[in-house]
Amino acid sequence: MAQTATAPAALTPVKTAAVAARSRAPSPAPVRIETDAEGYQYRRGEVIALNLDPAGLERVKELGYEVVSSERLDGAEVTMSVLRGPPDAAAALAQLRHASPGSTFALNHVFGPAGDLKPPAPMGVRAPVGRPCACRIGIVDTGVDPALPGLQRARVTQRGFGGGDARPQAHGEEVAALLASQMAGSSGAAAQAGELYIADMFSAGPQSGSAASLIGGLSWLAQSGVPVINISLTGPPNPAVAKVLQNITDKGVVVVAAAGNDGAAAPPAFPAAYPQVVAVTAVDRARRPYRYANRGPYVMFSALGVDVLTDAPQASHPVSGTSFASPTVAVEVARRLSRPDAAAARKALDALAAEAVDLGAPGRDPVFGYGLIEGHP
Repeated sequence: MAQTATAPAALTPVKTAAVAARSRAPSPAPVRIETDAEGYQYRRGEVIALNLDPAGLERVKELGYEVVSSERLDGAEVTMSVLRGPPDAAAALAQLRHASPGSTFALNHVFGPAGDLKPPAPMGVRAPVGRPCACRIGIVDTGVDPALPGLQRARVTQRGFGGGDARPQAHGEEVAALLASQMAGSSGAAAQAGELYIADMFSAGPQSGSAASLIGGLSWLAQSGVPVINISLTGPPNPAVAKVLQNITDKGVVVVAAAGNDGAAAPPAFPAAYPQVVAVTAVDRARRPYRYANRGPYVMFSALGVDVLTDAPQASHPVSGTSFASPTVAVEVARRLSRPDAAAARKALDALAAEAVDLGAPGRDPVFGYGLIEGHP
């Protein structure tokens, strides 16, 4: 039986007038969080079902499951239903898979940011930037305040998932600011060099950062036509998320994700560890690996992600984590892709691997991947 777990720690909200106004709205009812047999958190009693046909949907209802929501997600090429049933996760999944073997079922796992907004070092360094890039990049993270100076160099479109409108919070703003600064280039010109499409999967609070919200965000971004999606979040393996990632990467979208901050001996972090995802780890200014970074054969690239300064409100406090390394790689891929294209995506990743500064053991290794990506000169 699943055991009750402590809810994920709250994300750091950004103190803006917009946030203050929304804080007066009634808070949604709390969601109970459980842990599965592997110790991963999920929303109690909630199961994601992909591509339930009418007959399967009726069988699910006959078994006593409530259909909380059901929608067609064209960008991900799936129909996603969120079901609510008994809290025994293993029994629920087995029962549902037997009832509709042609569908994909998964727990509605909870994901969290892959970065630390309270780093130990008082001094920071700027991520390297080069020439401007008229890139279009999608982000799955928290919401942002588009009026922030650090985001004035890009056109920002955002949407909330999991309930409510997009809500500005620190983690997403740090990631978005890094992307915006690198797209603007070394000149720092406010020429709106690129576009950011932001899917806020925490719009209703930390517990809304679920697999269903992630899937909804990925589908919307794919539908928007962005060629690259940055995910600075980590969580457990999830069959529904994996299927959606496969669908959108098959269409030529490159998904770049933070490798995780659970330590060298930790198990793989997802979605970065899926083979169709580009996993990025963090190094410091001396090219040493971030001490909390995950390691493993899934790591593809390294980038600066330790004690990094950004143009978000927390710029006076450096940030650390693989969250803040993945934007460098996302921009470098986006420089080479104007639209989703599977053949062009493979060519872009091969070129990036050839340009990477090899660190550690020769060739690709579990600490640095193919090597360091420093930003385009």
